[in-house]
Amino acid sequence: MTDEPSEIEPPKDFGEFARRYAAFWADIADTFADTQNLFKDMAEKNPGLIRFAELGQLTNNIISTTAAGEQKMRLMGQISAGMSLAYDEMMAAGGPDNAEAYAQYTETSEWLAALVPRFDSDLPDH
Repeated sequence: MTDEPSEIEPPKDFGEFARRYAAFWADIADTFADTQNLFKDMAEKNPGLIRFAELGQLTNNIISTTAAGEQKMRLMGQISAGMSLAYDEMMAAGGPDNAEAYAQYTETSEWLAALVPRFDSDLPDH
């Protein structure tokens, strides 16, 4: 076994880059879901803790924040997957030299970019 870090191959094109990010966002969303489930489970198994106003509010805030975070991460994964598919379809149709395929790719990319959630808003008040 070696102590040197393993090298990750750079993506061969934008499609592969976007696919990697789709997986990355899905992993983060799973972490948010796990955290959310942990606090829900804690609240269900320890109802006495929730009676304390501060702990109950903290638990509810964590659950709602992680739910919002999970939703945004899943959306980012879907957007990345869509970008990858749009790129792959354009390349299969001849790449950017095919004006129609490039226009479709550009339109799809702009539409998907408009779906990117804001990460500085829509979070519950704490």
